[in-house]
Amino acid sequence: MLIIEKILCKLEETMIYKLLTVDSEKYIYDAYDNITVQISDELFDMINNGICNHRYHELIEQFGIRDIYQDKHLSRSDYVHSDEYKWQVQNSQKQLVLSITENCNMRCEYCGYYDKRYEKNDHNISDSMSEHTLKAAIKKFLTCSREMDVVYISFYGGEPLLKFDLIQTAVKFVREMHYGQKICFTITTNGLLLTPDIVQFFVENDFTITISLDGPKYVHDKYRLDANGNGTYTRIINNIMYIKKNYINYYEHNIRYNVVLIEHDKKNEIVDFFYHESVSYLGLSLTNHFREKYKDTINYYKNKEVHLGDEVASAFFNVEKDIRQLIKFCKIGRDDEHKVYMPAAYCLPYERKVYVTANGSLYPCEKVPETANYMLGNLEDWNNIEAVSSVIEKSYNTYCKKCANCWAQRFCGMCFANESIIEDKCDETRANIEKSYSFFLSKEFQESNMYNKLLQIGLD
Repeated sequence: MLIIEKILCKLEETMIYKLLTVDSEKYIYDAYDNITVQISDELFDMINNGICNHRYHELIEQFGIRDIYQDKHLSRSDYVHSDEYKWQVQNSQKQLVLSITENCNMRCEYCGYYDKRYEKNDHNISDSMSEHTLKAAIKKFLTCSREMDVVYISFYGGEPLLKFDLIQTAVKFVREMHYGQKICFTITTNGLLLTPDIVQFFVENDFTITISLDGPKYVHDKYRLDANGNGTYTRIINNIMYIKKNYINYYEHNIRYNVVLIEHDKKNEIVDFFYHESVSYLGLSLTNHFREKYKDTINYYKNKEVHLGDEVASAFFNVEKDIRQLIKFCKIGRDDEHKVYMPAAYCLPYERKVYVTANGSLYPCEKVPETANYMLGNLEDWNNIEAVSSVIEKSYNTYCKKCANCWAQRFCGMCFANESIIEDKCDETRANIEKSYSFFLSKEFQESNMYNKLLQIGLD
């Protein structure tokens, strides 16, 4: 009996499939062939119990699925050295993220630099981007995105509004030298410096503004303090209300919020706060420092996403992310290549975005640790394929080997930025993907208008 259990355990470790029960119907998803097949209760039970006999082989032939007991793995695609990738990074880059200063006018207890800078909360950093570095980065990006119809240039920090003059310089320079692409400007800010003049500039240039706000005053002011240790909620809200009063259409379409989940006992109030604000987009951020301490809070929000009505869920959660996941499900059965580049959310450097620090260093994005493992070089190394390959190889060796036997690797949301918490996130991520895919297979969704719309997007 012990030998059989060990064999079954080994099979579970090596077979990349998932059994699902949805609306009393039985399905199997095979990640190797990237197909989902509705199967009989008999075959479902046989696979679930590790039975491999003559009847099993009759049934898999009947339902047109491969023998899942074969030791099959998705091989790794060396996409980085393909002509397609080289063309993309030379012609169709999508987003440039500029950290124009690492200085900040706030002292949040969960500061992003607390995580990224080896848990050393150093606010005495003098780095701000020079005009030369700014223009050089913009020029390289626009040159390498000239085949795109729409591109994004994002300002990040620190607090980027401390260098508003540099933002003005950047916008003027972009207007003068772009190649005909539509330029969409975005900025992430704490909102303290959103003066009427700055707001007017953003409105005139159609900026999308993401404001960091953690909920009502008694939650926000507990952690988001200014340099003197004072709360910041009232000043930020006054600036937001100015935008809402004077530019209502802009407020409804261009203002987004980012909230860091912290308060366990204030969770209902936080949900209600943003629901009543009728926000169009809200992102959720978690610092490693609070991740374990507030695990129950995190799980609460995940449950709210499922159980709240559509209106509330749409107001509070990043529904765009969920839609992208559903679109991936629409593509099941279309891509049967037995290869993956990485887990699905790994975006290749330069393909989706490139992050330039204040001193001109290059990284895959603004969320990865600014360490040698992820550094792509400096501005002179822009589009260096070997530097990209080196970063990916390091991640593959430390991360992706853990993904080779996972049924969810084609849909996984993990990326470079998650490597430090992979052990904590895998089970949770698989459970969420299973939940989302079960919803996708449900009669409720399959018979909805949304399914047909997403199917069309997925087929394009």
